[in-house]
Amino acid sequence: MGVFTNLFQDEIDFIEKKYKIKILEIKNIDNGILNSNFYIKTKNKKYILRIYEANRTIDEEKQELILLDRIIDFIPVSTAIKNIDNEYISIFNNKKFALFEYIDGNSITKIDTHIIREIAIYLGKLHSFTKDISFVKYNRKTRINFNFYYNKLKKSEIDFKFKNELLNSADKINGFDFSILPSGVIHGDIFPDNVLLDDYNCMELKGFISKCRLFIGARTHATIAAYSTCVPTLVIGYSVKAKGIAKDIFGTYKNYVLPVQSLKNKDDLINGFDWLKNNEDSIRQHLKNFMPSYREQALCGKKEIDILVGE
Repeated sequence: MGVFTNLFQDEIDFIEKKYKIKILEIKNIDNGILNSNFYIKTKNKKYILRIYEANRTIDEEKQELILLDRIIDFIPVSTAIKNIDNEYISIFNNKKFALFEYIDGNSITKIDTHIIREIAIYLGKLHSFTKDISFVKYNRKTRINFNFYYNKLKKSEIDFKFKNELLNSADKINGFDFSILPSGVIHGDIFPDNVLLDDYNCMELKGFISKCRLFIGARTHATIAAYSTCVPTLVIGYSVKAKGIAKDIFGTYKNYVLPVQSLKNKDDLINGFDWLKNNEDSIRQHLKNFMPSYREQALCGKKEIDILVGE
């Protein structure tokens, strides 16, 4: 949203005509990285004017504006205003313009658990709303051109550690059809590239969990799936069994289980996660060393049951 393109008088005149407004004040909005944005004040209202800088088509840019209009009822977003031609985007001098409603507020200068909770709630609503939106319909260009960097890397004569491994991984990514994955919008831009889990069986769900770097869970079988696949796990315990399982594995439940009854301070969960992240390597190694024998013990129990059933 930094200002990369200047706004000239003939363009100001064009905006006033297209949106039937009389501009009294214009200010650059300096922060941001993608488009040029301006604060606009009229006699009775304030707006945000955007000049699009990305190399996208009008249809690609309109996807975001249409989405904003659809989610305004449950997420406080700044929506685009249609011009006198009933269009979201106006074109003049080969520039694409959009005018947005202005939302009063202050920039966030300090992140706390309240803000994180608010963000999570809105992201959850957004993700839920967009999970059934067609991947093709919202297939906007990403900001990183995969093929450009891949080809540069492949043609590079510079040799470095893991170059071949990186290229092999890139080949696998390039050949994968991401449109077959369930998807939805999770962040501020509308790239449907985040996996949503629908109705899968227990083995498939365990497979998803096993791909996690870290896991936070409250349900017993989900945390067992994480433990058994050597994923460092923080358990939000609601019963004594969570403590017992952690004590079996680690010799203690301290730092591994946060009983819900003891969650009193707003930072308890964040502190618990920080500890897990700071110790993830040692926890993962412990699980790798411990789990084979632990699984074997579980199989011994099955054998005993088989013997009893056989009798």
